[in-house]
Amino acid sequence: MNDIHIKRKELRESPLGNHFTETFNCWRRGYLRYICGLRPVQTEEYFAYGNVIHEAMEFFYNNPEMSSRVHDVLEVVMEFYKDKFPSGSFDSYFRKAVGSMSDWITKYLSYDLSEFDLVGTEVEITAYLPNGYPKTFRIDRLMRSKKVGKLVAFDTKTTGHSVMTPIKAMNNSEQALSYLWAIRQEFKERPLGFYVDALYARPLKDGTFSIATARSDLITFPDDAMDQYILGQVGLMSEIIQKVKAMKHYPVDILFYRCPGECQTFSCPFEAICRKKVAVGDLPEGFTLDPWQAMVPITSLTISAEEGRALQEELKDRQLQLSFLFDEKKEGK
Repeated sequence: MNDIHIKRKELRESPLGNHFTETFNCWRRGYLRYICGLRPVQTEEYFAYGNVIHEAMEFFYNNPEMSSRVHDVLEVVMEFYKDKFPSGSFDSYFRKAVGSMSDWITKYLSYDLSEFDLVGTEVEITAYLPNGYPKTFRIDRLMRSKKVGKLVAFDTKTTGHSVMTPIKAMNNSEQALSYLWAIRQEFKERPLGFYVDALYARPLKDGTFSIATARSDLITFPDDAMDQYILGQVGLMSEIIQKVKAMKHYPVDILFYRCPGECQTFSCPFEAICRKKVAVGDLPEGFTLDPWQAMVPITSLTISAEEGRALQEELKDRQLQLSFLFDEKKEGK
């Protein structure tokens, strides 16, 4: 396999992206993950598997002639993360990856390359909210439709629950909306929309896997949703920053309280320590320290009530489209 050249990328979530903001849907979880800098050891294998799928997809998009060698390519990619998988589970993850990737290639790779031009994979964008807050994004794939000439974003999710679970979740999350907003800022054009690919794999009693792959319909949003997202992010980032600054004066449990509704909806990787006293610098059993560096530069940013009202008025008048939403009509389109 000396002819397969892949460089490990050490992919991880963007420092000020959707992982960050959505983690703060529960203030306690956001505190443990980003302010204490804790990452559960048990989640490392899931992150590693996700990286394997993403890196393999990137390779096949750039080397479609190798699509018949899924097994060989995944052997190379899986080797990068061998130390991340628990003893005895490596072979199972490998077979799952081969099955999922083979099914995805059969359904979508040739179609995508015939319908779209590849702009880039793992495309990193830093976009700015109107009061200067930075937001970071890493888009799995960015392609341009050959038919209409517009940009399309793609995201890939792995799941063992249902092939439709991540697709339904994407319509209700901010990820797709935020990516489309970021593309408008970066490329100064209105993208066509967003697709999510879901790769489902569940082990069966005989040691094989039930495999399914699906793609969402094109996901789009009205301009009002964009306006709502922008103001919501300004508000959330301001609130996080003010809470961090207030840690000098108030107990952590007042500022970063538990949100039980989140626990009922999704399992939480911080369940084991959620109700325990954890201070910045502590390292509970079962966790690793993963210092998050982006908090420092943003804690100096603030937004006043007057600025908030001004932003609201500007959005009502739709003037901000000139600077960060891109008003197609003013471009003569």
